[in-house]
Amino acid sequence: MRNQFLQTTLLLLALCLSSTLSLAQEKMSFEETLFNVKEIMSTSDEQAATTRRQAKLDAALVGFLETDFMTKFKEIRLEAESLAATFKAHQMDFQASEVTKVRKSYTAIANKFNLKLRDIKYDFLNKKKLNMIRKYPDMYSGNLENSLRELQDEYSQTFERDVADVTGSDTYAAGPLVAIFGIIKLAVEFTDYLTRVRYDARRMKEEHLDMYLIEAFSFRPWDDIMASEGNTEKPYEEEEEYYDEEEEHGLNPFGETKTKKKKKKN
Repeated sequence: MRNQFLQTTLLLLALCLSSTLSLAQEKMSFEETLFNVKEIMSTSDEQAATTRRQAKLDAALVGFLETDFMTKFKEIRLEAESLAATFKAHQMDFQASEVTKVRKSYTAIANKFNLKLRDIKYDFLNKKKLNMIRKYPDMYSGNLENSLRELQDEYSQTFERDVADVTGSDTYAAGPLVAIFGIIKLAVEFTDYLTRVRYDARRMKEEHLDMYLIEAFSFRPWDDIMASEGNTEKPYEEEEEYYDEEEEHGLNPFGETKTKKKKKKN
């Protein structure tokens, strides 16, 4: 009787261990989640770009939004938001104080980048500022590089450092930093673009700049970044040899329609 009880207990322990291991295997790692989030956000950005190109916008505005400099700015935002969404998806793995620290550092760097974006909008929209840039391009590009380096330092000392401290790895936070390095190199090229751009002030509508530049390129607030964008559950992989051709439709964790096959009855 005692042996039977011990056998039952061991069997239950084995089942619990097996279930725990199975769940662990189904949960994505931080790195896997980050990769998937970037894919989802990149697709969303591409769709927004397509919508913008279909809108009736001034050609100068479209050219401005598609400069390498602005494309790199959007890449920085994508990298930072992807990291924030991934962290939020895994926040149950960290202490509440650690989550608060990362949230505050993300908010601080996001606000600084958004302020810089508004400065760029002003530089492009204000004719007097454009004339000044044409007269003193070296001064403008130098100031632009310096301000971007300040953002780089701010990022390194806050968001990058805090994510590294909490997750135990500095590889996750490197993506935005690499993008910031890239945009600094484009400061002179962007300045040259501003010295050459010409547009009709009557056709350049500020509401278009607010919609297609400020709203589209700004870093989102922490609370607006959904943890669900960083879904941590791995898609369940079916073993096709055990299934027949009967199908039903469902949704995968990322909202895409997929086909599931029903298991054969023995």
